[in-house]
Amino acid sequence: VRVRNVYVETALALSRTVEAKDKYTSGHSQRVARHAVELGEAVGLDGERLEMLRIGALLHDIGKVAVPDAVLLKPGALDDAEYEEMKRHPMAGDRILAAIPGLRDIADIARSHHERWDGAGYPMGAVGDAIPLEARIVGIADAYDALTTKRSYKEAMPVERALKILEKDAGSHFDPELVRLFMAKKRSGDSYKG
Repeated sequence: VRVRNVYVETALALSRTVEAKDKYTSGHSQRVARHAVELGEAVGLDGERLEMLRIGALLHDIGKVAVPDAVLLKPGALDDAEYEEMKRHPMAGDRILAAIPGLRDIADIARSHHERWDGAGYPMGAVGDAIPLEARIVGIADAYDALTTKRSYKEAMPVERALKILEKDAGSHFDPELVRLFMAKKRSGDSYKG
Protein backbone atom coordinates (compact mmCIF):
# COMPACT_ATOMS: atom_id res chain seq x y z
CA VAL A 1 0.00 0.00 0.00
CA ARG A 2 2.80 2.44 0.91
CA VAL A 3 4.61 1.83 -2.40
CA ARG A 4 1.36 2.28 -4.33
CA ASN A 5 0.77 5.60 -2.54
CA VAL A 6 4.21 6.76 -3.67
CA TYR A 7 3.28 5.89 -7.27
CA VAL A 8 -0.04 7.74 -6.96
CA GLU A 9 1.56 10.83 -5.38
CA THR A 10 4.26 10.92 -8.07
CA ALA A 11 1.69 10.62 -10.86
CA LEU A 12 -0.51 13.27 -9.24
CA ALA A 13 2.44 15.66 -9.05
CA LEU A 14 3.04 15.11 -12.76
CA SER A 15 -0.65 15.64 -13.48
CA ARG A 16 -0.65 18.90 -11.51
CA THR A 17 2.15 20.19 -13.73
CA VAL A 18 -0.25 20.00 -16.69
CA GLU A 19 -2.92 21.95 -14.84
CA ALA A 20 -0.40 24.47 -13.51
CA LYS A 21 0.34 25.59 -17.06
CA ASP A 22 -3.21 26.79 -17.68
CA LYS A 23 -5.25 28.69 -15.09
CA TYR A 24 -8.45 27.64 -16.86
CA THR A 25 -7.85 23.94 -16.24
CA SER A 26 -6.75 24.38 -12.63
CA GLY A 27 -8.79 22.03 -10.48
CA HIS A 28 -10.23 20.19 -13.50
CA SER A 29 -8.95 16.74 -12.52
CA GLN A 30 -10.17 17.13 -8.93
CA ARG A 31 -13.65 18.14 -10.12
CA VAL A 32 -13.73 15.28 -12.64
CA ALA A 33 -12.75 12.88 -9.86
CA ARG A 34 -15.53 14.20 -7.60
CA HIS A 35 -18.17 13.85 -10.34
CA ALA A 36 -16.84 10.42 -11.35
CA VAL A 37 -16.96 9.10 -7.78
CA GLU A 38 -20.54 10.37 -7.39
CA LEU A 39 -21.53 8.50 -10.56
CA GLY A 40 -19.46 5.44 -9.55
CA GLU A 41 -21.36 5.29 -6.26
CA ALA A 42 -24.67 5.59 -8.13
CA VAL A 43 -23.62 2.65 -10.33
CA GLY A 44 -22.78 0.61 -7.22
CA LEU A 45 -18.99 0.65 -7.28
CA ASP A 46 -17.38 0.51 -3.87
CA GLY A 47 -14.13 -0.19 -2.07
CA GLU A 48 -11.05 -0.73 -4.20
CA ARG A 49 -12.89 -0.26 -7.50
CA LEU A 50 -14.24 3.15 -6.44
CA GLU A 51 -10.76 4.19 -5.29
CA MET A 52 -9.29 3.11 -8.63
CA LEU A 53 -11.97 5.19 -10.38
CA ARG A 54 -11.02 8.20 -8.24
CA ILE A 55 -7.31 7.83 -9.03
CA GLY A 56 -8.03 7.18 -12.72
CA ALA A 57 -10.18 10.31 -12.88
CA LEU A 58 -7.46 12.38 -11.20
CA LEU A 59 -4.95 11.11 -13.77
CA HIS A 60 -7.15 10.93 -16.89
CA ASP A 61 -5.38 13.84 -18.60
CA ILE A 62 -1.83 12.96 -17.55
CA GLY A 63 -0.97 12.37 -21.22
CA LYS A 64 -1.29 16.10 -21.84
CA VAL A 65 2.30 16.42 -20.60
CA ALA A 66 3.19 15.13 -24.10
CA VAL A 67 1.12 17.82 -25.89
CA PRO A 68 3.10 20.88 -27.04
CA ASP A 69 2.34 24.03 -25.03
CA ALA A 70 1.41 25.91 -28.23
CA VAL A 71 -1.51 23.47 -28.63
CA LEU A 72 -2.32 22.88 -24.97
CA LEU A 73 -2.41 26.58 -24.09
CA LYS A 74 -3.92 27.97 -27.30
CA PRO A 75 -6.58 30.52 -26.27
CA GLY A 76 -8.91 29.84 -29.20
CA ALA A 77 -10.23 26.87 -31.14
CA LEU A 78 -7.72 24.31 -32.39
CA ASP A 79 -7.19 23.84 -36.11
CA ASP A 80 -7.31 20.32 -37.57
CA ALA A 81 -3.58 19.63 -37.12
CA GLU A 82 -3.64 20.92 -33.53
CA TYR A 83 -6.71 18.83 -32.75
CA GLU A 84 -4.92 15.73 -34.07
CA GLU A 85 -2.00 16.59 -31.78
CA MET A 86 -4.37 16.97 -28.80
CA LYS A 87 -6.01 13.63 -29.62
CA ARG A 88 -2.70 11.89 -28.85
CA HIS A 89 -2.99 12.57 -25.10
CA PRO A 90 -5.08 9.47 -24.22
CA MET A 91 -2.46 7.07 -25.63
CA ALA A 92 0.35 9.09 -24.03
CA GLY A 93 -1.49 8.80 -20.70
CA ASP A 94 -1.89 5.06 -21.23
CA ARG A 95 1.86 4.69 -21.84
CA ILE A 96 2.78 6.80 -18.80
CA LEU A 97 0.46 4.95 -16.41
CA ALA A 98 1.22 1.50 -17.84
CA ALA A 99 4.91 2.13 -17.11
CA ILE A 100 4.22 2.68 -13.39
CA PRO A 101 3.73 -0.73 -11.72
CA GLY A 102 1.22 0.51 -9.14
CA LEU A 103 -0.91 2.34 -11.73
CA ARG A 104 -1.07 -0.11 -14.65
CA ASP A 105 -4.63 -1.08 -13.74
CA ILE A 106 -5.92 2.47 -14.39
CA ALA A 107 -4.10 3.05 -17.69
CA ASP A 108 -7.25 2.09 -19.62
CA ILE A 109 -9.14 5.00 -18.03
CA ALA A 110 -6.62 7.50 -19.44
CA ARG A 111 -6.61 5.68 -22.80
CA SER A 112 -10.38 5.36 -23.17
CA HIS A 113 -11.97 8.50 -21.66
CA HIS A 114 -12.50 10.04 -25.14
CA GLU A 115 -14.07 6.93 -26.66
CA ARG A 116 -17.73 7.32 -27.66
CA TRP A 117 -20.64 4.97 -27.10
CA ASP A 118 -21.29 4.91 -30.89
CA GLY A 119 -17.66 4.11 -31.76
CA ALA A 120 -16.83 7.55 -33.20
CA GLY A 121 -14.41 8.43 -30.39
CA TYR A 122 -10.65 8.07 -30.12
CA PRO A 123 -8.04 6.64 -29.97
CA MET A 124 -9.34 3.09 -30.54
CA GLY A 125 -12.87 3.65 -31.86
CA ALA A 126 -14.26 1.30 -29.18
CA VAL A 127 -18.05 0.87 -29.09
CA GLY A 128 -20.52 0.58 -26.19
CA ASP A 129 -19.63 -1.89 -23.47
CA ALA A 130 -16.22 -2.48 -25.09
CA ILE A 131 -15.26 0.84 -23.47
CA PRO A 132 -14.26 0.14 -19.84
CA LEU A 133 -16.99 1.20 -17.39
CA GLU A 134 -14.65 3.47 -15.45
CA ALA A 135 -13.59 5.24 -18.66
CA ARG A 136 -17.25 5.76 -19.64
CA ILE A 137 -17.86 7.29 -16.21
CA VAL A 138 -14.81 9.58 -16.48
CA GLY A 139 -15.85 10.58 -20.01
CA ILE A 140 -19.18 11.90 -18.70
CA ALA A 141 -17.57 13.62 -15.69
CA ASP A 142 -14.92 15.17 -17.97
CA ALA A 143 -17.48 16.51 -20.45
CA TYR A 144 -19.68 17.88 -17.64
CA ASP A 145 -16.76 19.73 -16.07
CA ALA A 146 -15.66 21.12 -19.44
CA LEU A 147 -19.19 22.42 -20.05
CA THR A 148 -19.71 23.95 -16.61
CA THR A 149 -16.27 25.54 -16.18
CA LYS A 150 -15.03 28.82 -17.67
CA ARG A 151 -12.26 28.28 -20.21
CA SER A 152 -10.08 30.72 -22.14
CA TYR A 153 -12.37 30.34 -25.16
CA LYS A 154 -15.81 30.14 -23.47
CA GLU A 155 -17.88 31.04 -20.44
CA ALA A 156 -19.12 28.46 -17.94
CA MET A 157 -22.44 26.92 -18.92
CA PRO A 158 -25.34 26.70 -16.44
CA VAL A 159 -25.75 23.22 -14.92
CA GLU A 160 -29.17 22.54 -16.44
CA ARG A 161 -27.98 23.44 -19.94
CA ALA A 162 -24.95 21.14 -19.54
CA LEU A 163 -27.21 18.31 -18.39
CA LYS A 164 -29.43 18.81 -21.44
CA ILE A 165 -26.35 18.49 -23.68
CA LEU A 166 -25.33 15.26 -21.95
CA GLU A 167 -28.91 14.00 -22.34
CA LYS A 168 -28.89 14.89 -26.06
CA ASP A 169 -25.60 13.03 -26.51
CA ALA A 170 -26.69 9.94 -24.57
CA GLY A 171 -26.55 6.96 -26.92
CA SER A 172 -24.06 8.65 -29.27
CA HIS A 173 -21.23 10.14 -27.20
CA PHE A 174 -22.15 8.62 -23.85
CA ASP A 175 -23.56 5.45 -22.27
CA PRO A 176 -27.28 6.33 -21.99
CA GLU A 177 -27.80 4.53 -18.67
CA LEU A 178 -24.83 6.29 -17.10
CA VAL A 179 -26.10 9.66 -18.34
CA ARG A 180 -29.51 8.91 -16.79
CA LEU A 181 -27.88 8.10 -13.44
CA PHE A 182 -25.59 11.15 -13.64
CA MET A 183 -28.50 13.49 -14.37
CA ALA A 184 -30.55 12.05 -11.51
CA LYS A 185 -27.59 12.47 -9.15
CA LYS A 186 -26.91 16.06 -10.26
CA ARG A 187 -30.57 17.05 -10.05
CA SER A 188 -30.99 15.70 -6.53
CA GLY A 189 -30.09 17.60 -3.39
CA ASP A 190 -26.99 19.74 -2.93
CA SER A 191 -25.10 18.28 -5.88
CA TYR A 192 -27.44 20.17 -8.27
CA LYS A 193 -25.40 23.29 -7.61
CA GLY A 194 -22.45 21.75 -9.44
